[in-house]
Amino acid sequence: MTIIRWQFLHALLAAGCVLGLAAPCLALATPGTGPAVTLARPAPGTPAVQVSPAFDGRVVALQPFGVVDAALLLATARVLHHACQVDVQLLPARALPRRAFYAARHRYRGDRLIDDLEAHTPATFAKVLGITASDLSVTNGRIFDWGVLGVAGLAGRAAVVSTWRMRRGASPDLVRRRLEQVATHELGHTYGLPHCDTPGCIMNDAKGTIRVVDGSSGSFCPRCRRRLELAMRNASATPGSVVAPKPVRTDPAAAGR
Repeated sequence: MTIIRWQFLHALLAAGCVLGLAAPCLALATPGTGPAVTLARPAPGTPAVQVSPAFDGRVVALQPFGVVDAALLLATARVLHHACQVDVQLLPARALPRRAFYAARHRYRGDRLIDDLEAHTPATFAKVLGITASDLSVTNGRIFDWGVLGVAGLAGRAAVVSTWRMRRGASPDLVRRRLEQVATHELGHTYGLPHCDTPGCIMNDAKGTIRVVDGSSGSFCPRCRRRLELAMRNASATPGSVVAPKPVRTDPAAAGR
């Protein structure tokens, strides 16, 4: 694996490159820190995704939908790597599926994006997390179209998060932190973690407010950490268990109309 110089990476980010669209092949590794974060754009004429044929419950795909800021993608990949101890591969960006667009509110339905991710992500990835800058919504009780930051299938394979609501009146650093928090939270749900009542745990229920996200420690509490590690071991041992058709939709993580 090639380790690129950070000065070169910073120059790419400063130039506003969108990884998966305009970035060269990147491979980032921190020796001695566990699984590697791999951000790669395949060479022309090669398959879109290149992973080991052996299934691993710790291999996660990061799927940008449309144009997503390169610095946010890189930061999210690194946080997922360290917080969840997973290998992260950034897939080439692709357009949001038309069938997920809800024209009445000019936003995208989270359940349809999850279905799309499950259908189009190679089975060699244990999990896939979609990231979009477009607005996202789900059905919340009697409200058909409820805006959210993120949604996941509980113990399913896919989750998706949106930066649309994170950006309201927020600095770039706050947007980055919010995305890291919500992405980690939603990935936790895909490994079967429910909401947690331990103060500061990354799995706290946002209860419809961004303040819970902003007040999170960014880490799993000891109980959730143990559950996550157990789920990963089980996923690696029985890969069929992590590909859940039609998972239960959960967690409108900090929502609003």
